[in-house]
Amino acid sequence: MGYPFSELVEQQKRLRGTDNEYHVLLFLSKRKTLWLKLYLEDLVPEWKNKSRIRVELELPTGNKREYIFNLPVKMDYRLLTPGSKIKSPSTEKGILLPGKYSGSLFSLDL
Repeated sequence: MGYPFSELVEQQKRLRGTDNEYHVLLFLSKRKTLWLKLYLEDLVPEWKNKSRIRVELELPTGNKREYIFNLPVKMDYRLLTPGSKIKSPSTEKGILLPGKYSGSLFSLDL
């Protein structure tokens, strides 16, 4: 038995109130709902084999790839992102003279 990601998102919403979709995804990933057995048991109460999880992902090509993780999973929580053809500006070369600082001003109309 499996759960589509959309159902995991809906179940997470039922378990914990969130303000928006970003918060749901934050709980599933960064707050470790998908990586810790205790939280997975809440998310998927029907889960039988609690020693591992099987994940099937659909790649941008349309092909599917299956991964099996034995629990507990040791995570380093690095952000994984797809490659980009956009070159980011250098943070080593500044437009300011030595000893000068730059800053941002945020104004909120409350």
